[in-house]
Amino acid sequence: MMKKIITYKYIIYFLIVFALDSSFISCSPKIAQYNSNTSKLVEVQVGKLPNNMEEFKALRIFNLSNPYNTVALFMVALVKFNENPELSMDMIRLLKGEKFTNYDVQFIKKRISDRNYYLARAYFLGAFPNNNYTPDDTYIVRVAGIEDSFVGQNHITAYVKTSGADELRPITLVRKGNRWYISEYSAILSQIRKPM
Repeated sequence: MMKKIITYKYIIYFLIVFALDSSFISCSPKIAQYNSNTSKLVEVQVGKLPNNMEEFKALRIFNLSNPYNTVALFMVALVKFNENPELSMDMIRLLKGEKFTNYDVQFIKKRISDRNYYLARAYFLGAFPNNNYTPDDTYIVRVAGIEDSFVGQNHITAYVKTSGADELRPITLVRKGNRWYISEYSAILSQIRKPM
């Protein structure tokens, strides 16, 4: 009888330890956080901003098999919003690669309103609060963390640098075939420091 009690105690003990270790029971994939000590910033140069979809698709970086390019192209699409909302939405729809709902449209419109006209520009090199977030004319986007992150086999998280915030902003991409598409981007549209 005593041996059975001891055996049950060990079984219960191991079950508790097993249950408390989230790495054993977690079915959801992990997201590696951006580490400034190990992750490097990759600069993606856009060059001249496109004025229509043909020019957008003709950009040198229009290669969705490279996730860094997908992120930079998304920033291009956002920065075009104040000038041409319809074109911006068409670009984003292309980069999403999936259903682009009315909620998505309204969310972006609300975040990049006339009041926040500078938000998208803040992700380009040379744009600072003290110059009204006016980027260099090379339109360079700085992206990090792709090589260090994973959300699953076909998902990755990148981190985009902005001079409008102390922390890099995450953006999630999903792979379909050999192309990377934008999946979750709400942090990119979060508030930043206002221009001076």
